[in-house]
Amino acid sequence: MSGPHLPGRGGRLIALLASLLVCSTGLAQPKNCPNPKGGDCFHATPGIPGCQNQSCCEIVCESDPACCLFEWIQPCVDIAKKICTFCGPGNGDCFKPNETPGCDDVACCEAVCKIDPPCCELEWDAICVQEALDICTCGPGDAPANDDCADAISISEGDTPFTTLCATPDGPEHPGLPCGQILFPDLGRDVWFRYTATFTGSVRAQTCGDADYDTELAVYDSCACPVDPDTIFGCDAAGQSCLGFGSEVIFDVVLNHCYTIRVGGVGTASGTGTLSVGEDMPPKSPPNDDCANALVLMLDQPTVFDNSTASTDGFPSVVCSFFGQADIKKDLWYDFTPNTDGTFQVSLCGSSFDTKLAVYEGCACPPPGNPIVCNDDFCDTQSRVTFDGVAGQCYKIRAGSFPGDPGGPGQIEVIQTAGCPSGNTVLTHSLDDEITPNNSVACLGDNNTTADNAYARSYDLSVLLPGEPIDVTCVVWGIQLNTKADVLGDVNLYEDVDGGPPIGPNDDLLLLATQSVLISAGAIQELTIVTFDPPVLIKADIVLVVELALPDTNNITGVWIGSNPNGQTAPGYIRSDFCGVPTFIDIADLPKCDPCANMHIVNRVIGTTKGTPCPADLVVDGVVGVKDLLFLLGTWGPCPKKGDCPADLVVDGVVGVKDLLFLLGNWGPCP
Repeated sequence: MSGPHLPGRGGRLIALLASLLVCSTGLAQPKNCPNPKGGDCFHATPGIPGCQNQSCCEIVCESDPACCLFEWIQPCVDIAKKICTFCGPGNGDCFKPNETPGCDDVACCEAVCKIDPPCCELEWDAICVQEALDICTCGPGDAPANDDCADAISISEGDTPFTTLCATPDGPEHPGLPCGQILFPDLGRDVWFRYTATFTGSVRAQTCGDADYDTELAVYDSCACPVDPDTIFGCDAAGQSCLGFGSEVIFDVVLNHCYTIRVGGVGTASGTGTLSVGEDMPPKSPPNDDCANALVLMLDQPTVFDNSTASTDGFPSVVCSFFGQADIKKDLWYDFTPNTDGTFQVSLCGSSFDTKLAVYEGCACPPPGNPIVCNDDFCDTQSRVTFDGVAGQCYKIRAGSFPGDPGGPGQIEVIQTAGCPSGNTVLTHSLDDEITPNNSVACLGDNNTTADNAYARSYDLSVLLPGEPIDVTCVVWGIQLNTKADVLGDVNLYEDVDGGPPIGPNDDLLLLATQSVLISAGAIQELTIVTFDPPVLIKADIVLVVELALPDTNNITGVWIGSNPNGQTAPGYIRSDFCGVPTFIDIADLPKCDPCANMHIVNRVIGTTKGTPCPADLVVDGVVGVKDLLFLLGTWGPCPKKGDCPADLVVDGVVGVKDLLFLLGNWGPCP
């Protein structure tokens, strides 16, 4: 954002603060001269003795000691105006810096101090010299024709070149809002225009993109001079409404009514530019601005967009909380339905602005609950997400801006990065695949980087698939974060030979198969699929343990497992030799880790069995869900006869906990 160019002003502020420190510690010079709490000597400060300028303060108080003993009131001001002169002989060359206020050329000194009062109150520094060179070298007739309000130029819609070089200020001050200037409440060297509306509606007046200095712009609801400050419609300082040096005011007009437009500068800035005036036409919003009007995205087909005129109709979510911002602004909506199971990547890389991106399961509007994945910065300030998709399942994609970014042109693309061979059985203890930011646990090694970490889930097949073997085709793990470098880990399948909670590979775990997995640098809230080809045959009724083993990341930030606090049907486990945990421990039982109870790692095992493709679909609607859960609970207890109880999923003659675990382990759409 542009603002007043103030080199050297820091010295003034430091001197002022130093004076304040001296006065506040009781070491002030006699007579309260200078008194930083006072005014500039030319304005009354009732209740406060003395003023800020030492020489003027001392001269006045020699004449009237009460001004420094009690308070600096109007009689003190009147004396100061008569005897405190900083413009005139003996005050230094106007074109050279000096350590005293003012300079020796009265006309030049007064012109500079009118624009920059500190030049006559504190010190005639290099900035005052530059202002003197700009102002005092202007000869008669050098001022712009519309320098004074009374000489305002009449304009209509279109572009009008202007200059404020050699202009003088003659408009009212506007301290604070709407101009946003405290140090410089006026508009400095200003020029004036009269605009008569040719229609009733909204007008945009601006100097955006075509000014070589920090402009400031004000519009008044009248063409009378001098302008009444209370009639101001709007005011804008450089960089607040458009980039660079430009300013912009949008205001409502009535046909044939006259309005005054004032172009000045921030502080003492002056220069040239173009004033553009025209009807403000609200831009059309994109066709997929609303969730209900989502466009269909096709695989491997990049789609361009521009969200700069979009509104926001999505909701904030904890999953999308980055840098304290949980919302996606100026959002656009897309629907994507994969034809096959697999891992899919949605990318906004290459877009022209700071993006945010989320994917929701299902295509309802508004999207229910939290997104399954969300990202802010992946490729610089652009976003990319990866999620595990199911064939025929619709996913809602929301693309927009990080809050505060105006948006702009961009590109969105969906590609398939990995696939999982078809299977009819899913084993999981995760209630959903959401990956929550900042909800992970790892052993930290040197320089706070992740050390050797292994995570595990245990599946009792005698409960989940009684009497059935399974050919494991792939394993899905959630990854919350991996930064700076690729990490190569291993996905291991074990048989737990004693059937209890897992201990470790050298104790109760018998290795059945292993497959390496590359976790790419920059991965954020992603689902990673590891494929076993050929499938690994797991015999019936064993306890299967699935492990993700990650190495020490050697002084890079490292990998954090994906998890959420949404519930689970069995514990997740962690081990790390580096942290003195050589055997698996329930994550919830980690000492001195209160949040760990809510870290439910995301993991699924997919494979094929010879049994019913979806035995837990009790109401036969293609989904294992709430209806099936209610059906099971409604028949809880002993069956009248073994095999005569549809909800007896493990076929033990009782609808009970084992059946409930089996149903939850197969939750979701049927294959």
